[in-house]
Amino acid sequence: MQRSFLQSYFEAFGTIEGWFSYDAALMFMAYNHLLAAAGIRGDALEIGVYHGLSAIGVASLRRPGGKFYAIDLFEHLQPDTGYGSGAGYRRIFEDNMKSFYGDLDFVVPIASASGTLRAQDFAPSFSFCHVDGGHSPGETYEDMNFASEILIPGGLLAL
Repeated sequence: MQRSFLQSYFEAFGTIEGWFSYDAALMFMAYNHLLAAAGIRGDALEIGVYHGLSAIGVASLRRPGGKFYAIDLFEHLQPDTGYGSGAGYRRIFEDNMKSFYGDLDFVVPIASASGTLRAQDFAPSFSFCHVDGGHSPGETYEDMNFASEILIPGGLLAL
């Protein structure tokens, strides 16, 4: 018998670095199920993917055939474990995503500080956005504002 996505995902919690919890994953999936039942389906986005622990779950929340946008500093800035940037982080993230999805053609990685992105450069096609990027109140506010501008009506912004 093949394990379900959720079983495999929860087993990975002990093997992938990150600060995401089982409870948060279940809550994200439950709310997304409610959105889908209401006909609200779009792309998914995460700001701050680090090694991909939460990104694996958030990517599963996109519409069939949809895209998952992964915004992170990766190794483009000085190594900073507090902000999840450093040598090899993108490769680790992509390897972890591949272990669940194989082909990553649906992933749109954006190596940038989220504060430099502009909502008008993105289509308002997102039904689920997870903000877990900068740790200051100002950075969090900017990320929330950006995500709220690209969400479709009824879409969900999670922190």
